[in-house]
Amino acid sequence: MTDWTERANCRGTDPELFFSRRPGDAKRAKRVCAGCWVAEQCLRNQLEYELPQPGDGLETNMRLRDGVFGGLTATERFALQFPEEATRIRERERARSQRLLEYKRAKYAAMSPEERAAYRGKVDTPEKREAKRERDRRSAANKKATVAA
Repeated sequence: MTDWTERANCRGTDPELFFSRRPGDAKRAKRVCAGCWVAEQCLRNQLEYELPQPGDGLETNMRLRDGVFGGLTATERFALQFPEEATRIRERERARSQRLLEYKRAKYAAMSPEERAAYRGKVDTPEKREAKRERDRRSAANKKATVAA
């Protein structure tokens, strides 16, 4: 362990926070890094580790790219190291999302009114009507029990 790691804010923090895929954990990890005295050294160290080795392509150098280091996620570090590639990937994803949206709009426009209702989940079937009646009965019974208490 190098001396700069002794001064890190994350020292003593559960490492799972920095490698978690749960929503919000990256933001919490970034907050830990935000006021850290050695965040720049941590980031520099990780970027150096992630540099492609001779003979490696971008795809083969993916070791330990996950996690928050120096306040940046793997995606943010990738964009910092390879800005042109990151831009190309974002543009490709944006174009794919646009094509998918256009496909869904065209598919929806070609539907009959009944198919649109079913697509939106607004089909009124006998089973749905019975389930609604049952919910209403339970709700009324709960209200009566609350008033009686």
